[in-house]
Amino acid sequence: MRCVLPLVERIDYVNCMGVNPGFSGQSFIPETIDRLAALRAMLPERVLLQVDGGVGPTNAGATRAAGAELVVSA
Repeated sequence: MRCVLPLVERIDYVNCMGVNPGFSGQSFIPETIDRLAALRAMLPERVLLQVDGGVGPTNAGATRAAGAELVVSA
């Protein structure tokens, strides 16, 4: 996650994967909430935080509470 810091002045958003990349329909990885919170703490407010994969009615609120402003839905 710290590899984002040197780029922070050049980026508009960071995408945090909620599943292992590869195919759709996977279950949300619970540790994603902690990763989102850690990213939000290290990023400036102007950099949006996005979560991609496995987000639904049961965990969307938790991703928002952890700092995600954008959700990818397919």
